[in-house]
Amino acid sequence: MINFVLVLLGISVYSYIFFAAIYYNRLYKSLIKGHDRLDQDKQIESTNQVEASPFLSDIRISTNYLPSITIIIPAYNEEQVIIQCLNSIAKLEYQKLKVVVVDDGSIDQTAELVRGFIDQHRLSPNPYQIDFYLLCQANQGKGAALNNAIFDYTDSEIVGCLDADSEIDPQAIANAIKHFNLDNSIIAVSSYIDVIKKPSLFYWLQKIEYLIAFGLKKGVTRANMDYLLPGPGSFFLRESILEIGGYDHDTITEDLGLSLKIVDSELENKKLYFASDVITRTEPVSSWQDLYRQRKRWIRGWFQNLLRYRNLLLSTDKKHSWQLTVFYLPYLVISQFFGVFQISILVVTMVIGLIAGNPWILVIQIVSIQALVLYFIFSDVNLGPKSERWKLSLGSFSVIGMLVGLNLLQAGITVGEYGRMLWGIVRPDIKDSGRWQHVSRG
Repeated sequence: MINFVLVLLGISVYSYIFFAAIYYNRLYKSLIKGHDRLDQDKQIESTNQVEASPFLSDIRISTNYLPSITIIIPAYNEEQVIIQCLNSIAKLEYQKLKVVVVDDGSIDQTAELVRGFIDQHRLSPNPYQIDFYLLCQANQGKGAALNNAIFDYTDSEIVGCLDADSEIDPQAIANAIKHFNLDNSIIAVSSYIDVIKKPSLFYWLQKIEYLIAFGLKKGVTRANMDYLLPGPGSFFLRESILEIGGYDHDTITEDLGLSLKIVDSELENKKLYFASDVITRTEPVSSWQDLYRQRKRWIRGWFQNLLRYRNLLLSTDKKHSWQLTVFYLPYLVISQFFGVFQISILVVTMVIGLIAGNPWILVIQIVSIQALVLYFIFSDVNLGPKSERWKLSLGSFSVIGMLVGLNLLQAGITVGEYGRMLWGIVRPDIKDSGRWQHVSRG
């Protein structure tokens, strides 16, 4: 009898996860198709009325206007990765581009490497006239480094932020400008984050995790529920960011803090838009310890900013998107609890099933997770030819256990952070929390 109950419970939980994911992904795709048709209509309208928008630099529109752009790279002890980041920027195909590296008091060779790159770049052929600058300041934290450049060292119309351990696709800026042009309500465009390929199981783990996460994010942004501009590869209108005071200095997830500040602001046009054709790539973690530190920072920062902007929960204020405040944010809070409960059920049923000598529990779990992963692999538009999809599919078989382990890890951290929140340890006015916390570089 117990075997039958365990099998039934395992089938029920994974059937829910699998079919819910497919349903929402198909719903998101229908929303995307509608958005693409809207893009085409706006393109035609913009071509006929060139003065209708202040941002008409889309390469498909018959105008030569290009907004000025500054990419800001905050850096602290990034000697291992900063050059590959700058090399990717040097390949960008865009005129009127300025790049400011803000060295936030690094104690390694970051500043010296950047100076050497700038000197070499000035002597090299530069068809797109990209200008690189280095700004050195005393260590103040990532938010302060970004604000320093945004407020005092650029007057560009659009500002982009890129992490020093990231790389950017050559067409990323042109594609980002396209979205600004086609919708005047957009204040910021965030990118599709891929993982830089490394010979590691953690590469496959994060590759699959990001593929699923950003596959779902497409629908979230179309439903006007987006609330996060990830650090690597986000672009926004500088004047609007100046108006709300820029980044917060006292949060460990400054990108989420800025995003929620925009959502809660009095700005008239403040839509956050996720663009799957604006691609950046970031370094994967290299160990479970690094993964734990990364997720602990993300989850703690999420709770920290949730407390600071708790007025958004269930808000019916007209300045807020009700889809986000009434539906999505409360869902995210509840899903934190449900996620802990869900992964607990799966692990308990797996252990009991093995103890009871019933291998079908484990088989159901592995097959269900793998089917969900394969669905997202073959439905993602950013992956290359079929050979790449099949290679990723084969690689995914090796990280099924790691996916379960990742969910267990995040569930444990979530329980701990809920405890911290309930005891009042995490507060909106927390001090000195905006300091640098690297995944694997100290």
